Amino acid sequence: MLAHLPTDRAAAVLAALPDPIRTDVAHAIATMGTASQEAIAIVADALKARTGSFASRDAPETLGGVEPLVEIIARSGATVEKALLASIEDRDSALAEDIRSRMFTFADIVKLDDRDTQRVLRGMDIRSLALALKGAHQAIADLIRRNVSERNRENLDEEARTLGPVRVSQVEEARAEIVRTIRALEAAGDITVQRADEDEYVY
Repeated sequence: MLAHLPTDRAAAVLAALPDPIRTDVAHAIATMGTASQEAIAIVADALKARTGSFASRDAPETLGGVEPLVEIIARSGATVEKALLASIEDRDSALAEDIRSRMFTFADIVKLDDRDTQRVLRGMDIRSLALALKGAHQAIADLIRRNVSERNRENLDEEARTLGPVRVSQVEEARAEIVRTIRALEAAGDITVQRADEDEYVY
């Protein structure tokens, strides 16, 4: 049912659902299955209350997958995101890991501010950084280069010059290492990843 809705509307409805119904529905979307009749009824009522639209309580046709769920969760707000991922983790740790891995990609590093980028890069192996930047967008290269020390920048440039052709799998693993670091720091509350739908800070 939610998988048929525009992502923003689906996120609003999902956020309004109580647990464990919310987890049931999220899991059903991710696994392309159907939720229980109780969950379907609650979603139908929530959808009607939030949008004024009629929704059938009959089980929907199979639709969904992990990627649509990731898009919905990413627009549900940080509080809902954290609670829902924790609930999914308790039920299906592999699914939770899959969702987390898709919610932040290496290209998303440009969403970090300079201070948080410096925290991510602190202690990072120069060769790994050079590998991660192989073929990367210029905006990513600029972000990383300006957030390392001058000495490390020189070392990074030298490493990049001497790399030569490398396997795609090496580049992907180096980028995955950075993403894992970002996710760990965010989970610990040490950095903030700005989501597209979140309000900006007012100073």
